[in-house]
Amino acid sequence: MEYAVFILIGLAVGFAIGYIYHRNVADKKVKSAEAQADEIIARAEAKSKELGVQAQEEGLRLRNQAEEEVARKRRDVERQEERLQKRTESLDKRLENLERRERNLNKRQSQVDRKANEIEQLNKKKLTELERVSAMTRD
Repeated sequence: MEYAVFILIGLAVGFAIGYIYHRNVADKKVKSAEAQADEIIARAEAKSKELGVQAQEEGLRLRNQAEEEVARKRRDVERQEERLQKRTESLDKRLENLERRERNLNKRQSQVDRKANEIEQLNKKKLTELERVSAMTRD
């Protein structure tokens, strides 16, 4: 019986030691897993922060690029508007010159028509006078 008590005590002590050992090993595994998880989380947060900074930099770069493109296009449009304005002014001047020339030509044409009428009237008078004079000499 004494052996049985020692065996029971030995089993109880062995069981207790095994339980404690198993618990320590499990605790170490849990702590190791928690440490790995913390490290993975820290790396993920660092990577997330880095990606956020990169995204901000890329966004800023794209914004600056878009603003430069808009500014370039605005300058192009302003240059084209200026060229169009100059062409319009030039065409307006040409039109004014053509209208002035047309008025002058119309004025000259009127003068020529008047002179032609005067000449025709004078010719008719001369012809009438010649006919009158020639009728006088016949008599």
